Amino acid sequence: MPVAERAALGLERLPGSLAEALAALEADAAVCGWFPPQLLESYLGVKRTEIDLLKGLVQAELCRRSAQVY
Repeated sequence: MPVAERAALGLERLPGSLAEALAALEADAAVCGWFPPQLLESYLGVKRTEIDLLKGLVQAELCRRSAQVY
């Protein structure tokens, strides 16, 4: 769907990365309010650590590590 058509319908793209998703989460006060502050802080910390640990890996290595964990 073209950008102009999405905008006219009030539609926004989903985040394209985990970092973008975390930024969107933090920017949404309503969603942040669904979680106790300590839980949200812990979740964000774990996910940021995940980003750091996986930074620079090629797709095949990311898939291999994900398969090991899950």
